Amino acid sequence: MKQRMKHIALNVLLLLICLLIGLLIALQLKNVETGRQADLINNASADELKEMVADLREANADLAEENEKQKNNLRELQNTQENTDIRVQQLRDEIQRLEIFAGLVEVQGSGAVITVTDGQNNKVDGSMLITIVNQLRAGGAQGIAINSQRLVAMSEIQTTGTPPNTNIVINGTVAGSGNGIYTIRAIGDRQVIQSTYDMMSATINYYLLRGIGVQIDYVDSVTLPALSADSPAYRYGEMSITQSD
Repeated sequence: MKQRMKHIALNVLLLLICLLIGLLIALQLKNVETGRQADLINNASADELKEMVADLREANADLAEENEKQKNNLRELQNTQENTDIRVQQLRDEIQRLEIFAGLVEVQGSGAVITVTDGQNNKVDGSMLITIVNQLRAGGAQGIAINSQRLVAMSEIQTTGTPPNTNIVINGTVAGSGNGIYTIRAIGDRQVIQSTYDMMSATINYYLLRGIGVQIDYVDSVTLPALSADSPAYRYGEMSITQSD
């Protein structure tokens, strides 16, 4: 073991000596080269010195020109990257807008909740909900849902069955939960929605006379669910976004 340690120590010492010798040789060569350059300058004539200065100036000008080219290339790359980043962000914003419009994502905002309920002798039918929804859309509502169903351009509201056993089907799914309550949630400016609802007063009064309950509440936050993946309107929305890309 001791013999092995001595051998390792000897190798390390030899390595250090080699490194030291190499460093001394490099320093000596550097001094020799510097001396040669000094001798060359000292022994040169005035014309030769002028020529050397001219060569140095020309080399310096070439280096400055090359440096400026590289700076311009760097600026172009930076501008290209910035423009690319801006375009990518624009595309992301556009995709997000299309996803919201197509109902593919959940959205939240201020708006109103309109509750429509069956009467004692009359039930809510699809045409009543369609009338209210169309008025809200015309009034600038940014998004609408009924119960758990998000409404988009391709959504369908239908009444199926025969009285008194009828159901309201939205996006191919029965919207009622059996209690005869339909909750219409709309996102939009409160004043605009309120003005739109006031303009529906004649229609609302007609529903009330038939015993249909209608109540509106203005809220600071309302959430609209995304379309169900098995909804025909969902598949159409995905196709529209894919085509737009």
